[in-house]
Amino acid sequence: MAYTPLEKGNLAKNRCLSEMGIKYGKTAAQIALNWLIWKENVVAIPKATNKDHIKENFGAMGWRLSEEEYEAALRCI
Repeated sequence: MAYTPLEKGNLAKNRCLSEMGIKYGKTAAQIALNWLIWKENVVAIPKATNKDHIKENFGAMGWRLSEEEYEAALRCI
């Protein structure tokens, strides 16, 4: 289980992850969360203080980074 999966908001501001998100139309936070759930049996519970956060968190699901992108994201983090 990932505790504070977005590093208290720091990953949401990550320039490298933001650039990766352009391909998918996703935010840096969505890339980071997708990276966390890329492997089976990983659970991320990000904080959501309002409806916009909930919608953004939900946008991390339903798609997958390629293996190459997963490795590239690892270098960003």
